[in-house]
Amino acid sequence: MKKILVGLVMFLFVTAIWGHDVFANSSKSVNIQSIERADWIANSGMSKGINHDRQDLGFILQANTELRVRQTNPNFDGSVVVYLLGNDSNVEKSVTVGREWKTIQSTANLVPFVNTPYGKVNATVEYEVVSDTEQKSLPIYKYHENEQSFLINGMKMMEIMRL
Repeated sequence: MKKILVGLVMFLFVTAIWGHDVFANSSKSVNIQSIERADWIANSGMSKGINHDRQDLGFILQANTELRVRQTNPNFDGSVVVYLLGNDSNVEKSVTVGREWKTIQSTANLVPFVNTPYGKVNATVEYEVVSDTEQKSLPIYKYHENEQSFLINGMKMMEIMRL
């Protein structure tokens, strides 16, 4: 009985944390950490690892939902690429983003990521989910959390979201 009660409490706790909804129709900014360009890899003729690092925006964009996005750091020269990624490359999308608002829309439940820029200056990405439907938070493991609980509940969330 005690195990069932503890399990139920843990389930409710995890559901409360992972199940909280991400805003709708409001703007949010995220700092996108830049990294040093790995010229030694590119100079060797290899492309592995070049432009492969991405940072999530922390939520799952629901199907048929519009995402508006722009880069707002005036000290950042360049653009970033916003990807909507899932488990089907046929529905995944990307858009190059600069200072002007760009719009990208999902046709399935997808997770927005921003490519990690190279250099010493971080990008700042401002985004807005254009929908009356609340977006679900992306389950993200944090160091020292219960790994088994994260995996079990994360897989349940992914099944629900059909990612």
